[in-house]
Amino acid sequence: MRPHRSLRNRINEFVNNIFQGYKPTKVRDSKAIHESLWGTNIYRKHEIAVLDCPLLQRLRQISQTGLAFLIYPSATHSRFEHTLGVITLIDRFVDSINQSVRSENMIKKDSDKGEYAELRMAALLHDCGHSFLSHISEMVYEWDHEIRAILKSDEFAHTKPHEVFSYYIVKSPSFKKFFKKYVSDPYPIEINLENVANMIIGRVTDNKRAFLTRIINGPFDADKLDYISRDGYFSGLRLTIDLDRLFYTLSTHEFREGLMELTVKSPVPLEHILFSKLLLYTSIYHHKVKACDCMIQGLLEYIQENDVSLMGATLRDPVNFLRFTDNDLFNNIHSKDPFIKKMVKNLLDRKLFKRAAVISRDTIENYDECIPELLERINQSPEELYELRQKIVSKMPRHKKCSIHEVWVSMPEAPSLREAAQTYVTGGTEPIILNDLFPVDGWLKAYADKQLKGHVFAPPEFQEEVCKAVERAFKDLDIKINREKNRFYCRMS
Repeated sequence: MRPHRSLRNRINEFVNNIFQGYKPTKVRDSKAIHESLWGTNIYRKHEIAVLDCPLLQRLRQISQTGLAFLIYPSATHSRFEHTLGVITLIDRFVDSINQSVRSENMIKKDSDKGEYAELRMAALLHDCGHSFLSHISEMVYEWDHEIRAILKSDEFAHTKPHEVFSYYIVKSPSFKKFFKKYVSDPYPIEINLENVANMIIGRVTDNKRAFLTRIINGPFDADKLDYISRDGYFSGLRLTIDLDRLFYTLSTHEFREGLMELTVKSPVPLEHILFSKLLLYTSIYHHKVKACDCMIQGLLEYIQENDVSLMGATLRDPVNFLRFTDNDLFNNIHSKDPFIKKMVKNLLDRKLFKRAAVISRDTIENYDECIPELLERINQSPEELYELRQKIVSKMPRHKKCSIHEVWVSMPEAPSLREAAQTYVTGGTEPIILNDLFPVDGWLKAYADKQLKGHVFAPPEFQEEVCKAVERAFKDLDIKINREKNRFYCRMS
């Protein structure tokens, strides 16, 4: 067990280590950076000083979409590229708001101080808490008891684990020390890092300026607009998001208690965003990429269970995930541990897990009676998931049985489209929630009925044995699997 130290202190130690011995050269001037999706943007001297630091440069080695490049070869974009894109979109938001609001609500475009400078800095730092392979590693450390307790607190409601990390990194004494010495003093600027940290987790501290926080972390924020556009573009999907129309109709509206929120005058661009998000889940996030995700989850589970040290750190502490990039993980092809070496080599050689069972309305005869309850259990408890996998492995023949870390039950939940309940359209006399104008619930139901499928994945050489073991295990759970349809979907003879 790791010594009891608060998450905040351990994150500060990580930041201190990453800046150990770092002595940047002074940035002489602003720089133009060219980026494939949004074109050219100008970055101020203090922003370049932060972009060039080790904390941000590590994002170059963290894939935006995990292992999606094994399925979509061009999806090799990084968190660093995404960060640049979010900063570029901040300017689009600010310019659009300033054109549509009264002078007292305008955002003064001062690059060195105030709201505009803090918005851009929040965009620059919003993903600094990501670890290797982005959301794949996050799916593992989010089950840590300490992280779960934090996410259940009112302070971090609706916050993702990597956002908690980013928040504490920005607030850490070590980062503040770096920021003062190498950013705010030399250039000079006036940026409140407390405001930046609060924006990252979507915390509103001033109701009259709530719309500023929504630009960074809101129902249709710069982060979401960039990742939907970027993931679609680099995977080759032809998504349609009418950003010009969105920014043209962007405005603010004052609600109860003086809460000034972002609004749009037309629901059409928002419908494009929601549809594109759903399409990404159908085509990428819940597609064959899940087999890759499960291989990483099995590998990390093995590393945690056996307390394996990677580069001098174990993964029992969620903060240690921050110490590794994608390259660090794949360098374990030279590991002395045979299981780790095999799993990493299989990933690099693209020898991926195969479907041994498909869990859907087509393959499960009593789906409504059993699967929703099973889905709820295993998605809320890693122990329940482990127990189910253990049961499947126990049904395999003794002479041909693989490791439990090579059998994974993936039961993805339907994507959240809660943006529709958080976004107001002001085309009429009174603002209307998008959900009242657009059949989002119908979309999600159709997706859950027709597109959402669970899978049991296993190594190719154990596909047949795991398939039969699933049938036996499911029978014990009174789950009636249609053998013929299941084998058809798994492409088994």
